[in-house]
Amino acid sequence: MLANSTRLRMPTIVLPVVTTLLATIIVVQETPPAKVLAQELAEVGTVEVQPLLLHVQRLREALNYLGQPLPEGTSALLDRAAKAEDAQARKLVQQALDPYCLLGVMINPESRVKVKQGPARPKLVQNGWSQFLVKVENQARVTGPLAATSPNADKLPGAEQDRIRDLWLDLELFNSRPLTPTLMGIRLEYRIIQLYSRDAGKRSAIFSFDVGQGTQDIGFRNDVLVTFDCSKAVPVELRVLDENGQPSTAAFEIRDPLGRVYPSQAKRLAPDFAFHPQIYRHDTETVDLPPGEYDVEITRGPEYLKQQKKLVVTGAPASLQVRLKRWVDPSLFGWWSGDHHIHAAGCAHYSNPSEGVLAVDMFRHCQGEDLKVGANLTWGPCFDYQKQFFTGMVDKVSRYPYLLRYDVEVSGFGSHSSGHLCLLRLKQQIPPGGDSKDHWPTLCLNTLRWAKKQGAVCGPAHSGWGLEVPGTDLPNYNVPRFDSIGADEYIVDVTHTVEGPDGNQVPAVDFLSMVDTPHTWELNIWYHILNCGYRTRVSGETDFPCIYGERVGLGRSYVKLAGMLDYDAWCEGIRQGAAYVSDGRSHLLDLTVDGIPLGSRNDVRLDQPGSIRATAQAVAYLQEEPIRELKNLDPADQPYWHIERARLTGKDLEEFTPRIRQVEDKLIARVARDLTGRQAEVERSYLADHLPPALGGWKFMGPIAIGNPSDSNANRVRKAQKHDHGPETTSTMPEPLTGLNWEPHDWPDGEAHEIPLDEFSVGYLHRTIEVNRLVDLDLDMGADDAIRVWCNGEEVADKFTSRPAMPGQATCRVTLKPGTNHLLLKISNGRGISEFYFQSKVHGISQQLRDILNKPVAGRTPEESRRFYLHYGRRDESYQELVKSIDELGSSSSRSVNVELIVNGYVAEQQRIVADGTMQTVSFTTRLERSSWVALRILPSSHTNPVFVTVDDKPIRASRRSARWCLEGVKKCRTQKLQFIDEDETEDFHVAYDHAQAAYEKILAESEVE
Repeated sequence: MLANSTRLRMPTIVLPVVTTLLATIIVVQETPPAKVLAQELAEVGTVEVQPLLLHVQRLREALNYLGQPLPEGTSALLDRAAKAEDAQARKLVQQALDPYCLLGVMINPESRVKVKQGPARPKLVQNGWSQFLVKVENQARVTGPLAATSPNADKLPGAEQDRIRDLWLDLELFNSRPLTPTLMGIRLEYRIIQLYSRDAGKRSAIFSFDVGQGTQDIGFRNDVLVTFDCSKAVPVELRVLDENGQPSTAAFEIRDPLGRVYPSQAKRLAPDFAFHPQIYRHDTETVDLPPGEYDVEITRGPEYLKQQKKLVVTGAPASLQVRLKRWVDPSLFGWWSGDHHIHAAGCAHYSNPSEGVLAVDMFRHCQGEDLKVGANLTWGPCFDYQKQFFTGMVDKVSRYPYLLRYDVEVSGFGSHSSGHLCLLRLKQQIPPGGDSKDHWPTLCLNTLRWAKKQGAVCGPAHSGWGLEVPGTDLPNYNVPRFDSIGADEYIVDVTHTVEGPDGNQVPAVDFLSMVDTPHTWELNIWYHILNCGYRTRVSGETDFPCIYGERVGLGRSYVKLAGMLDYDAWCEGIRQGAAYVSDGRSHLLDLTVDGIPLGSRNDVRLDQPGSIRATAQAVAYLQEEPIRELKNLDPADQPYWHIERARLTGKDLEEFTPRIRQVEDKLIARVARDLTGRQAEVERSYLADHLPPALGGWKFMGPIAIGNPSDSNANRVRKAQKHDHGPETTSTMPEPLTGLNWEPHDWPDGEAHEIPLDEFSVGYLHRTIEVNRLVDLDLDMGADDAIRVWCNGEEVADKFTSRPAMPGQATCRVTLKPGTNHLLLKISNGRGISEFYFQSKVHGISQQLRDILNKPVAGRTPEESRRFYLHYGRRDESYQELVKSIDELGSSSSRSVNVELIVNGYVAEQQRIVADGTMQTVSFTTRLERSSWVALRILPSSHTNPVFVTVDDKPIRASRRSARWCLEGVKKCRTQKLQFIDEDETEDFHVAYDHAQAAYEKILAESEVE
């Protein structure tokens, strides 16, 4: 093992070291281990000395970078080697480095690889990384990557129960700079291997190496058994007190100085999840860590402030003291947080060594995120194992005020293809007719009839899936495809009532799920439905660990309760709308409209059109420095809801508008003056430089089947997308593959086109692009389910979308060379149909600007002239100082957000608040001409349920366009969902859809305004 005598005060000491790949704990020895003849590595007598010495120098730099320079004696030997004759240099290098080699690898002339144990002492540290050298004798002069494997280093999550004991090891070869990622092709070099031990005590592991498939030596020469002494880690007690000084639970993310996670995620089982960097610990619980220095991030959900602490662990037991700090506590005002959609099995959870995790594990995570209510939904994966935990009441692990209860998501069975359903507050878990998931109804409405009869609170999960619409306008009048697992059949079911537990008719659907899909998609259907007079409420969810695996409670409902927290009452608050949804970073409490509170059974009543007054308490928290990568995300990128997206910048703030306009006026004046007498000539030249290229027609080749059906659907598509079938490697038009041809298609740009791909297959599209000069072309593409793009053989885009093709899913800029250019698209499809979208434009000029330039200068409006001058100024270096001033003003960050009053889906009023954690009263007055719904939002961070206002005792008929959207949605949904309905429910299906169509036709006829 490597030594570092300069740090020693005793014969042996443990010090922390970090690498660019993994955090490392090193057992440092004062002198190299004594040679054991049976473990000596053979001397390599013929090796080119110049590249060897250069490699050794880079190895020393790598060890220095890793925080472990070689000891003085070893360094002195290597310094002598650098000055010695070749034969002596070879001996000195090996004399210096061989004692630190745990393993020796020999690659024979046929590239067969064998391995033996070296002289380094096999000593590891529990829960820490140790590093050794590997001596590589490369007789075949291989230049590929060297791979190290061990069956003892397989991932623990997902392993069978009887393998847990053996899966104690993790390993990595350090192949980052200053070392090369591949072997150098010289006869001798040394590599760094890093080993992690989960356990203390004696542990054995088998190691093997290869330089590519099939290169392991025959027999048992390609692996070696090594037995290690693993010293015990140090227990660190975590003392966690809340803001009131009471014992609490928090999340701890423990990293070494270069950010590597402890304990290793690859060696975690519940209650610590392998897909989390954080662990959750209650006051006085411990975590075992090797001696060293650590950076610890402490969090407890979005209502608490993040803290950073340093932790130094020596050889003695240690402790870390944490006093949590809140910025808001809605429960003090009677608002109780909850997440109605979390899972203990499926998705990121393992199905081995157990079928998911237990209630006690999920409860720990809820406590650690200060999530008061967790609805643990049993669903398709591991259903028959997880169903045993359903009791129809709060689980026994609950400790007030933290409540965990098992309910059901209809997902992976039954009516799931028409939209997943969250069924809360169930008394019976499974419908009559069976004891599992195979006999459930295939029509959502029939599932709802069974659930609502027992008093359940029900609503679609992840509402936005299948309801994708372009842009961010709300309401949005594009009719989506209704082809996925969100609130698809909901557009039908919301028009129905079903029998409740007392025999009376009740709405079939109680709520729509929010916060875990793009906000435009999920809010859009809700706004349209409310505009038609239906009164579905909303509830926040995470769908942990499927849509979000980071932590529970990323999407939340805050429910107002008059007394103590109770699960059934909390669900009833969801049903009645006494709640707001949030990411937990902003809060809209106690909304009242003309004195009627949110969730009231009473409407605000006006005899005639008039004004209403809405008030609420608003509070939000933005950190002072903006998170740039969140502010500029596409709406379809995660996180879909986050307060950072609501942060106002200079261009949003009225006080900045005149200052920006003033600088723009200076720029326009300068450009106009400089172009005097030559503007027409400049514009002609500018248009010529931005002529659109000549785009050839599309040709398609496919389908090619995707293999490995044992993989998940998503993994099958991802692997197919990365696999090269041949066309990926050419810079011109690829030759047809065996049995396939390039077929021409008339697919106009700017539209989504269905392409002839089977389920689980890939296909290729090709077109030529002709230009007579260098041109930068902006490409805007989309695909269902994945797209990979090459221009002239260079890969320019690779995106997995898993949703219908839309603009903005994959964007890039390509530089076209004069002559013929070749564009190749690879589309990979999972289930259902496949389609693609393509649009392009010459970089630097929009169609709107092109239209302006085609007008005579004298015939332009002042705004058109202004637009051209600003555009020209931005692209001329002479004006960059003014342009920089405009951009700096426009991007100036505030710590403010807008609270918006929403009436029938549109912003009626808004009020700015400072998001510093201070509670502020907001008040709005607006006039209503007709019956309406009113709500508040901070988009996309929080949204209240509506308060309903009845004018002249008339129902809400807010928009003919909304009624028309819903009507068309029913028709679209019918065409998509019939295929998933069992024969004995087909009549129910048509009756349900006919009823919905008639309902919207009636609402459309009754609606007076567009």
